[in-house]
Amino acid sequence: MVAKSCDIRGFTKPKKYKLSELSNQTLGDLLSVFFDKKIESSTPDQTNIVKEFKVEYFDQTSQRKSHFIIDYFLTHKETKIAFEYDGPEHYNNVNKIERDQRKKKKLLELGYKVICVPYYLQLTKDIAKHFFSEDFDVYSDGKYSSAVERIYKTLNEEAMLAHGWHTTSETPANFVEKGIRRFLGEVGQYPSSVRCQLVHSLNLYIKRSNGKMDLIIPTDHIGFSEFMKHKPNKLNLQRFFASDVFAPVIQT
Repeated sequence: MVAKSCDIRGFTKPKKYKLSELSNQTLGDLLSVFFDKKIESSTPDQTNIVKEFKVEYFDQTSQRKSHFIIDYFLTHKETKIAFEYDGPEHYNNVNKIERDQRKKKKLLELGYKVICVPYYLQLTKDIAKHFFSEDFDVYSDGKYSSAVERIYKTLNEEAMLAHGWHTTSETPANFVEKGIRRFLGEVGQYPSSVRCQLVHSLNLYIKRSNGKMDLIIPTDHIGFSEFMKHKPNKLNLQRFFASDVFAPVIQT
């Protein structure tokens, strides 16, 4: 299958990368495959996935009606599930992070299960099993193959984008303290292969930054420094790292 060229978030030369990525849009495709449901803009029921679903509630603090918007809503085995795709602003904007915390707390109070998919993740087999086998028991190798072919337009894992940052300005150096704590907490819950690829992507990026490490990672944060000490297992790095291909991204 011939893939169309697309703009990868933050890539300096996207025309050289011909495949797609996991994004807010393709997350819907992913959910459609694993839960075997269609994405529709209609009243939610047991048979569909609703994009940008409004959850209304009464705010006790302001004493008025309020609402949150869920990126993707679905029901699975009578469980209400909110899938959220979290871009860079969910790590570098303190107001957005605080709103995320309030939103998750309220959704949990209303009986929702909340799953957040960070922008630095891609669809590897390990992460697919993490989200869809452990939590919902809907994972299968066949569904995984269908999902990656739909998203990446290939079944060759070495041609699929790895977890991490790839010639983008939206690096962890932009994270605020709350964002760093959130990131480190998330990574600790993911399969070890995720950390390997994240650290490797940042190390590649640092090598191509003309010595400007402070534009890539938080250089004065103890927790993040410990995270970067991880030695990636080469067996976990059989994916595409754009920093191996593109020209240096930081110009002097």
